Amino acid sequence: MVPDKPEASFDRERRRLLLFAGIAGTALTLPASGAGRESSGPGITESHPSASGARPISTSLDTRDPEQNLRVYMKVLSDLDDRPTFRFHTGRILSVAPGQLGEPLLDFVACKQDRVRQLADGSYQHGYRGVILFTDIDTGQVLDTFANPLTGKTNRVQHFRTSWGSGIYSAQGRYSLGAGASELQNASALRTKPFQLAWSIVRDDVWITYDERVVVRSASGSVQYADSSMYRYHTSLRQLLDPGQTSADAIMSWGTETSWWPWMEMGGRPGHLLFGSMGRKYPDLSSVPGDVIAAAERLFPGQLTEPIDWAALAPRAPGLNR
Repeated sequence: MVPDKPEASFDRERRRLLLFAGIAGTALTLPASGAGRESSGPGITESHPSASGARPISTSLDTRDPEQNLRVYMKVLSDLDDRPTFRFHTGRILSVAPGQLGEPLLDFVACKQDRVRQLADGSYQHGYRGVILFTDIDTGQVLDTFANPLTGKTNRVQHFRTSWGSGIYSAQGRYSLGAGASELQNASALRTKPFQLAWSIVRDDVWITYDERVVVRSASGSVQYADSSMYRYHTSLRQLLDPGQTSADAIMSWGTETSWWPWMEMGGRPGHLLFGSMGRKYPDLSSVPGDVIAAAERLFPGQLTEPIDWAALAPRAPGLNR
């Protein structure tokens, strides 16, 4: 799936400006800071006009209630009306060796299509497909090969995709159907504890954190690498409380620590990778930079542009507990 020729270089400054503009645009659409109030406990009750002024909103939010935590997360993650949304983010990867400072190794651009639907038992199914494209730190070029400074070898880059992924979230914990037809079968952690986000609320500003621990296996079942991630989202309390709004605006950051990726051919070298990125959720692909979509289409045709088909997300055996 990796092309014989390197992809055209991204305009790095334009990408930074696009990302900044997207973040700034979201901030401008949020209600004024006086619309909510600072959180003083797990229970919040609001009564104020909606953003359009057409309908009053009077509801409550209990940040310790697993059912409400779950619904909020699905609203921030995608759209409760089963409409697709797209997450776009850019970031950097550091190599981390024991007792040493991290060293910049690679940059990346990522985009994921998300879709959620509520099932008959009240749980939610999350369907997704996406890409991570590794880029050169200095040029922004999508890489075909990588001159690995840690080993002195030149590696053939394997950009990451999830062709079809699916997971089930319930108020009593997340349990996974496993991933679909990805290069590496992604077996997400099984959970038995009630679903609980980490919350911070100041007036209308809401920050939530969701941690995800994953073991990725090959088709033979052997463990390829472990991945411990933190997803953080900034959103609007007004939008979360509005029962007529099925999707909430979200600025996101993603950080993960993972073992060396197999294509890097690191062998038993001690250390790991540290990923960090920022981005936001969009209602469609029109807001995602066109050069990113074009590169993804060249590498993985249809990966971002084809819709998620629930019928194709057949259940699979759950993965390794973490």
